[in-house]
Amino acid sequence: LFTHPHADHIMGFDDLRAINRIQKKEIPCYGNSETLEALKKKFEYIFNNKNHKYAVPSVKLIKINDGLKLNDVNVLPLSVKHNHQNVLGYRINNLAYITDCSFIPDSTMDLIKDVDFLILDALRYKKHPKHFNIEQALEVIKSLNINKAYLTHISHEIEHEEVNSSLPENVELAYDGLKLQI
Repeated sequence: LFTHPHADHIMGFDDLRAINRIQKKEIPCYGNSETLEALKKKFEYIFNNKNHKYAVPSVKLIKINDGLKLNDVNVLPLSVKHNHQNVLGYRINNLAYITDCSFIPDSTMDLIKDVDFLILDALRYKKHPKHFNIEQALEVIKSLNINKAYLTHISHEIEHEEVNSSLPENVELAYDGLKLQI
């Protein structure tokens, strides 16, 4: 599930080859039109290289419009803004994942108001034109009355333990290795 085509969100794309070797099948990759087109351009050798099909990831790009069901997992794309760019978040069963976000439209807020978990962009304390800061993220969490939220896409300016101790009880910073039961 791709949110948008910025480098920090797609540059591991070539590493899907390792998953192909394990699964021995094509990997479906979902995103909006802009993201899928950017993947085709940035990784042209994957999509236009007929002679080396085993040296590149075997993927199928799929435009996600409405929700889809992957086994017992319901996935719903969420439209949000990353400054002026339309990007996607995702609702996955009872969890909403929204990174690289500076605005959430009311229609998307309605789709996530009853989730058990919200993972939300909160880059730093200082305002930023393309990302929520911590204060803005906390406002969204409070307005939705979220039971448990994790702040993600945090910058190096954030001191993990110090910030965690200052957050409301239902909010904490995400961390590598975090596992949630959804």
